[in-house]
Amino acid sequence: MDGDSTEAATARKAQVAIVAVPSMTSPNLETLSDEALTSRLALGQTDVLSLLIARHRRRIFAVLMRATGRRDDAEDLFQETWIRVARRAVTFDPTRSFSSWIAGITTHLAIDWMRSAKRSSRISAPRSKTIENIPAKEAAAPAALPDEDSQAAEVAAALASLPDRLREVVLLRYFEELSEKEMAEKLEVPKGTVKSRLHHALRALRSSLGKEEDR
Repeated sequence: MDGDSTEAATARKAQVAIVAVPSMTSPNLETLSDEALTSRLALGQTDVLSLLIARHRRRIFAVLMRATGRRDDAEDLFQETWIRVARRAVTFDPTRSFSSWIAGITTHLAIDWMRSAKRSSRISAPRSKTIENIPAKEAAAPAALPDEDSQAAEVAAALASLPDRLREVVLLRYFEELSEKEMAEKLEVPKGTVKSRLHHALRALRSSLGKEEDR
């Protein structure tokens, strides 16, 4: 089964995990914003969930694959992400960005998984191997982290060893692809603090993954 088929099957599982209620009479749902759809979801119109999943499944699944390095774990977390979206829709503030809101849910699930996986030794210790794709500077492009599944597990192990505040900035910057300004707003800290945390996090990752820090 290829990646797209797997994502689609996982998306269907996420939908059936939520009890549906009858649809409300409405205009073309595809024309509504994510925020408007989530407001309808909060009122019990669960058929809008399929649209939200279709719009965001690739990005969410990619984040979880990079974080876990394991397709089965990523699929489990993907389903849990959308279950939480459905359950927490009533708490969603429609003046906020849906993308930022679901990114927060995804990030916290990924962090919780890493903590649990580290405790149960599900993440193997990173090997002493140079991964040239790890950015040498905090200004490096978000796509710089490796995409290959074989390397993703190694990166996940290194991420799991970071303190929460450092792990969080790496996930936000390179997995969710937020700018430093967006990160500062999300974390409610000065931009300089974000830069400092990211610098220390990347230095720790390069060291953990066996890469010499650029001089």
